[in-house]
Amino acid sequence: MSKELSQKYYKELVDLENVEGVESQFLGLLDVQIESVSDLEKWLEDEKELMFKINEAITGHHLTSTETQRIRKLSRRIFTISK
Repeated sequence: MSKELSQKYYKELVDLENVEGVESQFLGLLDVQIESVSDLEKWLEDEKELMFKINEAITGHHLTSTETQRIRKLSRRIFTISK
């Protein structure tokens, strides 16, 4: 009797080495026009999802100090602009 083994591989939710790609996602959030409560709710869900992906990638991977600093700087920038 053979036993089938399944392998689970980690799937990156966001590539933090692609800083321009991450920045583009942040800038996409900044470009969203919020004209209603439902627009705001959608924006908040999108922002939450992006931050979840980034946080998961940061805690799940080893990043160089430079990469981590660039991601944190982008995160602070989005929150400063959105306030």
